[in-house]
Amino acid sequence: LPGTTMSLVRVIDRIEFYLVPYHEKHSLLFQTMFKNINYVHWQITLVIGIFLGSLVSALLGRSRTFVSVPKTWEHSFGPSKSKRFFGAFIGGIVIMFGARIAGGCITGLALAYGLQLVISAWIFILSLFVTGIITASILYRRKY
Repeated sequence: LPGTTMSLVRVIDRIEFYLVPYHEKHSLLFQTMFKNINYVHWQITLVIGIFLGSLVSALLGRSRTFVSVPKTWEHSFGPSKSKRFFGAFIGGIVIMFGARIAGGCITGLALAYGLQLVISAWIFILSLFVTGIITASILYRRKY
């Protein structure tokens, strides 16, 4: 069962089908991976629901700011909301790209296979925490 990151691939496949139909008809990847697939898939509706639910929650909440700047970010990078939004957007793209290269997402690998005690999942989990700690210590180092 493919992870939720597959929703992006399904949407891109549909866009590519309308923009460059020749490529999809002659691509081995699309012929094997997307043959007989229902494009109105539960994962796509889940992703749309996550976006709409977050938007409704933000609109109904007391805070009217869509992009907030946490104190740790402000301390390291300044109070710019546009810089924070751009950083979060690029970070999301990098995470999605990495998930597609890995053939899944963090929850699929870490949770599903980690609970099955698969060694590669535990190596991934350990690597995730170690690189997270190193990255956070570099990005958010205190300036004295």
